[in-house]
Amino acid sequence: MTSGCGLFTPADVCYGRREEMLKRGKEQKQATLDFRFQYNLGQVANQKPGELRSEL
Repeated sequence: MTSGCGLFTPADVCYGRREEMLKRGKEQKQATLDFRFQYNLGQVANQKPGELRSEL
């Protein structure tokens, strides 16, 4: 059950992994938003929405 720790396991909170996981999630969210913005403008060539970019 993780609801008491903000959707993190007690071990993640106890051992200090929570902050790193939050940071990584924010980075992934921003990368996704940037990609979708470029994709919707038609500036991404030969790449499907689910593919990873090499510069990430």
